[in-house]
Amino acid sequence: MRLSDRDIRKYMATGDIVITPQIENECFGSCSVDLRLSDQFRVQDSNSNYCLDISKVGFKDNGRLITASECVIEPLEFILGMTLEVVKIPSFFIGKLDGRSSLARGGLAVHMTAHTIDAGYNGRITLEFFNAGARPIILRAGMRICALGFETLSSECDRVYAGRYQGSVIPAL
Repeated sequence: MRLSDRDIRKYMATGDIVITPQIENECFGSCSVDLRLSDQFRVQDSNSNYCLDISKVGFKDNGRLITASECVIEPLEFILGMTLEVVKIPSFFIGKLDGRSSLARGGLAVHMTAHTIDAGYNGRITLEFFNAGARPIILRAGMRICALGFETLSSECDRVYAGRYQGSVIPAL
């Protein structure tokens, strides 16, 4: 079952769901909270002469890390970004990440496949941007970039997330 805005606020007040820095009232939707974009981006060099072997755990080349107040994504380009907010999810919820429809109408995909944020996750959320449109898209640090909803699990999980992205502070492959 997806949490309503009322329930999200309740669990934030008890400290079960933690989002820092604190989000403003206008960031609440009926069943989600909007998160903002950080100023860190990871881009891959498209002029490179090699293939990226994604079958291996950990990549030898994870692209260039850029810190900027804005980043332009060209048509058919893929980059990584990150939420400004750190999110802590308890062991009895999962997060569901959605792009914002106003941005999608311009051709921006905010996640390619990774829309589930596991129970027990604690960190900034890496965003997988793809420009499916015909024109470049400008992303600005601090803009509302995605919506995060929460769903209850049938019971508290025994195995909380403890993967390599736990505690993320920069976008990583």
